[in-house]
Amino acid sequence: MLFRSFLLGVLAAAMECAATAAVGLARPSIAAIRTQYELLYAWIYYSDHPIECKACLSGQSDMMLPGAAKKYIATAFPTAAARMGVLEKNRTRPLDDPYAVLSAHVHGATVHTIPKYVGAHGFVSADSLCSEISKLQMTTVEYLEDVLLSLFAHDWMALPQGVRDRVNVRLNASDLKRVCT
Repeated sequence: MLFRSFLLGVLAAAMECAATAAVGLARPSIAAIRTQYELLYAWIYYSDHPIECKACLSGQSDMMLPGAAKKYIATAFPTAAARMGVLEKNRTRPLDDPYAVLSAHVHGATVHTIPKYVGAHGFVSADSLCSEISKLQMTTVEYLEDVLLSLFAHDWMALPQGVRDRVNVRLNASDLKRVCT
């Protein structure tokens, strides 16, 4: 059950995002969202690989990053791509996959995401930016929920009621059947 550490990390990173956004710290908030993304993909991989999980958590090996975990999913879960296609067709989020945006902010990869020092007060973001962080968090949550649905929707009744309710709003009966079978 070592792999449960990754899910607890997702929860902690979500709380970290909320706390840092509440005080106007945008960059740490975005880093916390990216951490949620990476830890959930790690959980997916390590839940099937306990030896590798133990090595990762003990610092003996690097963590499985999302790109490699996606390749694993493609081979280990042959129905996931078709399910994800249906879910993406019915998404409410503005991005198919938010990882590139999250990474650009974490790494300062574009002219708009490079940190700029304007004094200590510059570390605290305007309310409007913190509102955008909330939208990015919700985008990421829907994406990650779709990833999990693409893997586990066949066990519909085992999914939390809140997840089922959100999916029922997004999908018509035909698409829901395609995702769950």
